[in-house]
Amino acid sequence: MQWTILVYLLALTVAVPASAFQLRPEVKNGEKLLRASDDAYWRMKMNVVGYWGIEQFTNPVHEIITNRIYGCGSDDGCAVTVGNRFMQPAAPMAVLAGVRWNDNPPFRLSDTSLSGCKNVYVQLPMQGSCWASVFSDGKKKAEMAKGAVLYKFQSNKPEQYSMLLRSHFGDLQFLHAMASRPGERAGETADNIMMWAEFVWRITTSEYSRGTTIAEASVDVPLLLDFFDLRDTVQSILFKGEAGYNKDYRDFAFGTLLHLVQDSYSEAHMARQDPDGRLCEKTNYDRPGRAVRYYTYVGQNSRNHGRKDELIAVTRQLSNTPTPNLVDVGQAIKEMRDKHLSWNTVEPYFDCLFRTAQPMTEADKGPF
Repeated sequence: MQWTILVYLLALTVAVPASAFQLRPEVKNGEKLLRASDDAYWRMKMNVVGYWGIEQFTNPVHEIITNRIYGCGSDDGCAVTVGNRFMQPAAPMAVLAGVRWNDNPPFRLSDTSLSGCKNVYVQLPMQGSCWASVFSDGKKKAEMAKGAVLYKFQSNKPEQYSMLLRSHFGDLQFLHAMASRPGERAGETADNIMMWAEFVWRITTSEYSRGTTIAEASVDVPLLLDFFDLRDTVQSILFKGEAGYNKDYRDFAFGTLLHLVQDSYSEAHMARQDPDGRLCEKTNYDRPGRAVRYYTYVGQNSRNHGRKDELIAVTRQLSNTPTPNLVDVGQAIKEMRDKHLSWNTVEPYFDCLFRTAQPMTEADKGPF
C-alpha cells in the first residue's frame, strides 16, 4: 500500500513506507521539459534525483502483474520501463496509468508555504520535492495521531486533505485492501472495498460517464457520500490535473480496481487462506483463497511490510499458490469486464474475493 520509491537520495528528505506491490511512475511526453523550466534549482535537482532513482531502484511489480493478466508471458518482457528502455506492454497504457493511481494520485496545494508548490498539481515523478514534503509531514502527523484517522473526508471542508494523504494514511486506505485504523472491523473494510469496486465497475461498463457526480452515483452506491463531495465527478476524482487518459477513463478506472485486487494478495495487507477448489456462490468462477482478516499499516515496520511487496515475493506466491492465484483472479475479472457483465452479476464474485467469514474481526498490524 504505502508507496515505496526506494530512492536513496530522496530518502534523505522523506522516509517513504513500502507499497504493495511496488510500481514505477510513468514519465509522459513533455514532463522532462517541464522540469527544465523550474526556476527553483533545488526543486529541479530533487525532481531529477526522483526520476533517476525511480528508474534505477523501483521494480514495476504492479505493471508486471497487470501485463500478465493481459497475456504477457514472462516477467522481464512484462516490465514497463521509462526513458530509453521502454517496452510495449500487453495491457493498455490507460489501464497501467490507473494501476499507478492508487499509490500516486495527483493533488493540488491551494494553501501552502512550500516554495513553488502552491496551486500546482503534484504527482510523481513530477514535483518530487513538493510530493516528498507533503508525504513526510503527513506521515509524521499520522504517527502522532496514534491510530486515529486524521486524514479523512469532511463535508464542510471537502478538499482539506489530499488524496495522497488520505489513501496512504487516512480513510481511503481501502484502496490498498487495508483497514484505515487499528480495531476497524473486517466487515467495515470489506464494505468500503466493495463500495469502490462497484463505483469503478459501473464506470468501466459505461454506466457512469466522466461527468457523473457522486450525488448521482450515490443512488446506487450510498457509501460514496462518506468519502466524497456530492459535487465531485468521475473526472474530478480520477483526473485532477491529468488530461492524458481522461478519454480512456473506463480503462483507467479498471486499472484502479486491478490495483486494489493485487494489493489484496500482499501478505502485509491481509491474510488469505489457500483456494479450496470450490466455486464462488452464484458464479461459475473458482473461489479465490478466502479472506481471513485485514491489516492496518499503523504500527507496521516499513521494511518488514516492504519485503512482501517485492517482485520476488510475488514470484514465490505465484509458484506456491494453487489456482486461482492473483493473476488468475485478475484474468477472471478482466473476462467479466470483456463480457460487459453488470455489477449485479459480478458482485457475488467480489463478495467471494473480499468478504471474511468473521466480519467482526478487528484489524491490527499483523506480524509486520
